[in-house]
Amino acid sequence: MFKKLAAIGIKVNDFDKALTFYKEILELPVHIEDKDNQFAELVLGNSLIALLTETTLKDMSENLEFVNRNENSFLFAVEVDNLEETYYNLLKKKVDFIQEPKSTPWGQKVAYFKDIEGYVWEISEISST
Repeated sequence: MFKKLAAIGIKVNDFDKALTFYKEILELPVHIEDKDNQFAELVLGNSLIALLTETTLKDMSENLEFVNRNENSFLFAVEVDNLEETYYNLLKKKVDFIQEPKSTPWGQKVAYFKDIEGYVWEISEISST
């Protein structure tokens, strides 16, 4: 079902400072940089670190509940071949989705669910490009 770990998303309070830190201090290559939507992905080996702000999270899903300035938060992001098929297969298994499939402002197709411990998972369709 899951093809690979696509990204680990981390909540940041100051997007510009965080992006500068990961790009210039840690010298991670940029995969996506979208300052307008406060979203960036940086390459770490075969995976990505996604920088997410409260604004980003609200654009991803109104139902993401782990935004809390006083806590560190993250999500698991995995790619699938067919988002709709995976979504319906997981729904049949009583997975607790907090966002049905949708497109983000930056063109990614995603859905979100919580695992049995309450951690948020993003499933996204593998891009054909």
